Amino acid sequence: MSAEQKLKTQIDSLKLELERKEKEINAHLDRIEMLENTIIKLEEIIPEGEDSEIDEEKYKNYVVSVEMAERDAKIRELKNKMGFLRKEKIQLQRKLEKYTKPKSDSTVIRIEEKKQPFEDLIKELQDKIAKQQIIITKQKKNIQELNDYPKKINKKDETIHILEEERDSLKKHILSLKNAQEETGENLLFLVELKEKENRKLKEKYEKLKAKYEALKSIRSEKEKYISKVENQS
Repeated sequence: MSAEQKLKTQIDSLKLELERKEKEINAHLDRIEMLENTIIKLEEIIPEGEDSEIDEEKYKNYVVSVEMAERDAKIRELKNKMGFLRKEKIQLQRKLEKYTKPKSDSTVIRIEEKKQPFEDLIKELQDKIAKQQIIITKQKKNIQELNDYPKKINKKDETIHILEEERDSLKKHILSLKNAQEETGENLLFLVELKEKENRKLKEKYEKLKAKYEALKSIRSEKEKYISKVENQS
């Protein structure tokens, strides 16, 4: 490879690197802008008072919107990288063709010491192209996963909704059990008090009957004594 070709290769490589850095800077600027917007939205959602509560529904919607924005930003970033990789791949393929495409008017070089560097260069370019293809395939897969992300969010929201419904149902069931327990306790207490009241009445009635019986027994005894006395006097 001549000095001029080497210089051109270096210039092309530097141009690609410069373009890559420019895209990275733009991606970082977009990220900074998104974070600034996030801070502004959070300030709107979070109340100033210490005792104030965050609106849960607004917060959930905000979290989803942030995740979607990050997903879109990631997709844009991956697409930019893919575009850059495709461009780099095309340049490498052209460079490879330059050394592999046969020329009808060229003289065949048979000197081994000149042939080996070209073979090494071709192998290096082929390796680079293969690596770029692997990266492109991986980026395509990442983009597909990010495109499927909204479905995952919806599925997650549905699961959360089902769990919240189950939680509310369990809370109601626990509350009904507590109420039933309290009512049962109150009913048992009422029955015990009623039974004690009835027992007191029966006891009082028994005491009265017992007193009457003792009085009648005493009168009968006195009557028998009187009759016995009269009979003895006769």
